[in-house]
Amino acid sequence: MDKSLTPTQELMQKISGTHWLDNNYVSGNGSRTAITDPATALQCGEFAHATNTEIDSAVRNANRAQREWWSMSALDRANALHSVADKMLAMTATTGEVLTREMGKPFLKAIGKVALRHLRFATTPKLRATTKDE
Repeated sequence: MDKSLTPTQELMQKISGTHWLDNNYVSGNGSRTAITDPATALQCGEFAHATNTEIDSAVRNANRAQREWWSMSALDRANALHSVADKMLAMTATTGEVLTREMGKPFLKAIGKVALRHLRFATTPKLRATTKDE
């Protein structure tokens, strides 16, 4: 890989043109569209349009995952969402850089944690019961 790339740029190159299917990155078979960094006008990646077969696979996986999700207790689902929030928080800088490179979103806005706050709020009944609307 190019030594001048950040680790996030290397990750973007590695997963460029893939879909997340059944917990794995899978190279997309559809047509490709370039993603251009608005700050540099250089291509920073590409996304693959999903084929009908890829869409069918994603829907099958989602249906299976939904059945698995609903078979879990509410506490286990809440713990799973807290785990997701922890992982998202750990990836804040990476996510911020990706959003900045792909869309030109200012970095400080891109790393906002509002969504994480709401995810944690939604999984904590005691907080929901005692917190007034903002």
